[in-house]
Amino acid sequence: MPNTDNPHGFALIGRTQGGGSIELEEFDKDASESSAIFPNDLCHQQADGNIAPGGTPGTTIYTGVSMNYGAADTLTKHLLAAQPDALFEAQDNDDSTGLLAVDMGQNANAVFGAGDAVRIKSGHEINISGHAATATLDLRLLRLHKAVDNAFGPHARIEVLINKHTRAYGAAGI
Repeated sequence: MPNTDNPHGFALIGRTQGGGSIELEEFDKDASESSAIFPNDLCHQQADGNIAPGGTPGTTIYTGVSMNYGAADTLTKHLLAAQPDALFEAQDNDDSTGLLAVDMGQNANAVFGAGDAVRIKSGHEINISGHAATATLDLRLLRLHKAVDNAFGPHARIEVLINKHTRAYGAAGI
């Protein structure tokens, strides 16, 4: 059975890579931020301390993943899974080949598709174009997410860590 093309962002698995629990932290989104933040959106911290969704793949240093919705142009508070070793599950964005077992352990960038304002759903995915061993990519591809309706190939759901994290060892400051 083929995987369903169902972008949903970076869903928190609920534990860290070491098996510990996740602590959520509160951040603000500026009223002047023209983009909404959806649940499961990858977010970065701006110079003023507020957060914004997405960023520039391969360049942005991320703060975490939002657990709640905040409309565009509205001051909102967000709970973020902001631990650098938090595990997430996300779908790959490829319609033809998708991610395969041989790709696990490599790195990839995120791709920031538009969220669905009707269903309040993130459009963020794993960009399989250019996945490689390169350490400067956004995400570490760990393993296929265990679910009966998930298999390697197009739109596979993969467990990932955020490589480019504000709290990762050796990461540049904000």
